[in-house]
Amino acid sequence: MTGILSPFVRLYVAVFGVVERLAGDWFLGLVARLVFASVLLLYFWKSALTKIGAGYAGFLEPTAGAYAQILPQITEQAGYDIS
Repeated sequence: MTGILSPFVRLYVAVFGVVERLAGDWFLGLVARLVFASVLLLYFWKSALTKIGAGYAGFLEPTAGAYAQILPQITEQAGYDIS
């Protein structure tokens, strides 16, 4: 198994070793955080849109889906009728 992975490890060390020497130790950590945040941004944005109402003040009026997602046990006890 190590014979298969060793060329990839050497390639990784060569590429990112050069990047670390040129940019410093802080650069790769920053890039990793930015990539992580950008991947999850769309997921969290779509999740937020299922919980807020319409319009500019929609965040003040949670939707029925918000109650079902945030408080599932209480919503189930109410028979999924939030009114």
